[in-house]
Amino acid sequence: DGDGSLEAEEIQRALKLLGIDRDLEMLVEELDTSNDGVVSFDEFLAWWRKNIMEARCVVTTSAKAWKSIVTNVNPPMNFGPLVLLKVTFTFCRSCRAFEPKWRKYSDQYKNIRFVELVGNGTVGAMEFCTKELGVKASPAFFVFRRGTDGGQQVMSWTGASVEKFESNLNYCIEQEAEQQASCDA
Repeated sequence: DGDGSLEAEEIQRALKLLGIDRDLEMLVEELDTSNDGVVSFDEFLAWWRKNIMEARCVVTTSAKAWKSIVTNVNPPMNFGPLVLLKVTFTFCRSCRAFEPKWRKYSDQYKNIRFVELVGNGTVGAMEFCTKELGVKASPAFFVFRRGTDGGQQVMSWTGASVEKFESNLNYCIEQEAEQQASCDA
């Protein structure tokens, strides 16, 4: 309505469209940094930059949100061309057990955008995971190189093995560095 403030319900609906499901009360508490009971556009924008654009890990339930990340050839600052997608399911114990390691790795591999897609979060996410990505076990990991054409899948693997995770991710980083070096030459 042009008054410079956002209704909490509007924000919640908009975030839900992006696959971000947040409790309304907690969302307002988090967004209203001035504690005046109103969420200004500036407060929302600051929250968006910190929690979405610059976040080390992004969680989504939307295949569309995932595609917007991997097709963004101008990523937020400090992120390179590689994006790591982790597909999880709410019922997956090994996915939950791997979560602390996932967060730790996102801090370790700062040049890579870490995205978690909850495969059973929406019908669209489920179809994307099973039909397009061919996920049969979880957690499933996919490394993509950003691109306007939907990104190029570089590697994929399944399972919560730390050794496999580190080995595969390091290999992808080495391959990307070699490709960049050959392009620069």
